[in-house]
Amino acid sequence: NYYFVTGNPNNWASSAVTPLFPTDAKHQSLTTYFWGAWDVKFWYVDDLGNWDKAYGCEVDGCNDPNGKIIGQNAQAISSPEAGYYTFSVDFSTNEYTWTKCEEQFPAEYDVIGLIGSITDWGSDIDMTQVIGKDNAKTHVWYATDVQIPERLQAFMKGTKQSVPMTAQFEDFKAYLMSV
Repeated sequence: NYYFVTGNPNNWASSAVTPLFPTDAKHQSLTTYFWGAWDVKFWYVDDLGNWDKAYGCEVDGCNDPNGKIIGQNAQAISSPEAGYYTFSVDFSTNEYTWTKCEEQFPAEYDVIGLIGSITDWGSDIDMTQVIGKDNAKTHVWYATDVQIPERLQAFMKGTKQSVPMTAQFEDFKAYLMSV
């Protein structure tokens, strides 16, 4: 089951570029910068753009560190305060949780790309960063029209002010999804 976020992390876009990432069959999450005010609603993939079917909370702007989610007439959920958080949803209990990240000033990269078996170890696949409210960098990257092989070996490459970064895929909290 794929769910996609709309809200401040993607400027309230109703497109499939900001997913909740599955951690198991009943739990999904997103780690990014949140503004602490009317931050997020989310949709099941088949309901993208249908505001009547967006998930959220009962009270608009609720900033409790955890609470219940509802699926009709839902209001925007806010992080407890501005900062980097992991927003987690437990679909077995219909509850959400905010967990503040220890690192509040993560490294920023101008470019992130994938290279490996996904490209036959050839050229990089450049990814696009989701830009949030006020042109903020979200640290959520995506690529379109990519065929993900059944068995993937990949590296993520990035540049920060012309300084290359290369790391094995396991070093990142990264997910590849075909939708």
